[in-house]
Amino acid sequence: MKELRNLILLDSAPQKEWNFQQLFEKKTGQEWKIAHIDSHFSDPGWKKKLKFFLFPAQVFLQRDRIGAILSFQQFYGLIFALYCSIFHVKKRNTLLIVTFIYRPKKGIAGRLYFHFMKYAVRSRYIDRIICFSKTEPEYYSRLFGVRKELFAYVPFAIGDVSPVIKTAGSSEEKFILSAGKSNRDYDFLVDALAETAYPVRIISDTYKREEVSGNIRIYGTVYGRDYLKMLAECYCVVVPLADVHISAGQFVFLQSMMFGKPVIVTESETVRDYIEDGSNGLIIKKEKNCLLDALKKLYEDKGLYKAMSDAGKEAYKMEYSLERMAERIGDIYMESLQA
Repeated sequence: MKELRNLILLDSAPQKEWNFQQLFEKKTGQEWKIAHIDSHFSDPGWKKKLKFFLFPAQVFLQRDRIGAILSFQQFYGLIFALYCSIFHVKKRNTLLIVTFIYRPKKGIAGRLYFHFMKYAVRSRYIDRIICFSKTEPEYYSRLFGVRKELFAYVPFAIGDVSPVIKTAGSSEEKFILSAGKSNRDYDFLVDALAETAYPVRIISDTYKREEVSGNIRIYGTVYGRDYLKMLAECYCVVVPLADVHISAGQFVFLQSMMFGKPVIVTESETVRDYIEDGSNGLIIKKEKNCLLDALKKLYEDKGLYKAMSDAGKEAYKMEYSLERMAERIGDIYMESLQA
């Protein structure tokens, strides 16, 4: 009898501090291998999308030698299940999809995308889909017409890189940092803080705006250590969200907590899974006056700033470490084996 491999699918080689594989092996008592295809930030859009189909095809062709699949890039798992459905193969693999997010798109392309996602999540080849907010299982269940139990909530987690990012602390400029491209409303941030005394730095390779006031800078390509250095040197972080139903911003939330940077985030159905208003951050209405009031508190009340900084660091250590994530996903995986 041939030995089966368990795979963790990633869209790039894991960083040194991402020791999820070892933690998951300890939790499950099984050996897991990482499989990935290099995802280059400079690739044109068509090439990135092509990889979504080519890499799962390689996994599909080897499915008889694979036991379980944990797909951290959702489209690898969804498209693998799609291939299984198209060719009506026997279900051999336990398939868990992690990091599931659906963002509606406009027009004909948006309707096609919705029907693709609906068809994919209904696949009998998928055992569980893991979301990073408590409200999403119910939301996606209603949206796609599937049983709520297909989805499971697990808090997002990241490896701690703060010890290896050496800086002198917050910059004298005391700038506000906003980063990420998923479900962001940067127009709100730019319009609200234009011509104010607050220095603002936005990092996004998808947000384009020709004219902004002098206190605001937009960076299209800042990655890796350069990005982390900016995060370590900023005064605080603002995350302006667009769609209130969609889970987004967790990566930036947790990185900010890791470095002890207070977070201001516009309210949505999902942010309270990570931000406790008034403790490790501030949740505000998406209104200019609310943002200005929150910033005034952080810049003028040093005691509040330090308390939020300390609370964020503590929350990261207790709830959002890779150890906790591996334990939670491990429990869901073991349940799937018994189903």
